[in-house]
Amino acid sequence: PPQEPESARMSFVACVRTLVAASLIVLGTLAPVWAQGDLSAHLKRFAADSFADTIQALEGLAASGAPQAGDIIEAAAAGRLRFDASGAVYYQSDGGAWFAASDGRPVATPVGELKVVRLNNRVRGAIENLRGSLTLRAADRGTRLSAAAALFKSRDAKALPALESALAAERDASV
Repeated sequence: PPQEPESARMSFVACVRTLVAASLIVLGTLAPVWAQGDLSAHLKRFAADSFADTIQALEGLAASGAPQAGDIIEAAAAGRLRFDASGAVYYQSDGGAWFAASDGRPVATPVGELKVVRLNNRVRGAIENLRGSLTLRAADRGTRLSAAAALFKSRDAKALPALESALAAERDASV
């Protein structure tokens, strides 16, 4: 027997919902892979060994949302970010452990000659701004408030997108 129009519409709605849910699952699964691809493009900039490329790499990492982005930026600030002749990038923790910047996994002490990612005052200033933008999404309310205040105080136009994004995602109206 032919379906009634209302039941046909309900079936169509159910199919659309299933398709949307399946698409979200697939996109959620692929997002880290896509982010990883974007991350490698940023990491390659460190091997260019220019201050402008270093700033662009750091900004790209901060915007990527990669879990190791904050560690990489802190390592750069402390002079513990290095790259090898092949362009692979490594960072060292405060405790001396080495990590691959591409995925944040621990690695044995890298062999061969490693070059330190060089810093100048412009790079150091960019790092300070990036530290603020990374802490805009911290779990602690006070940390988020301090980060927002620091970014407003810096008056850096490049920090505005991170500030706007964090503001849109903020759930606490007082922040």
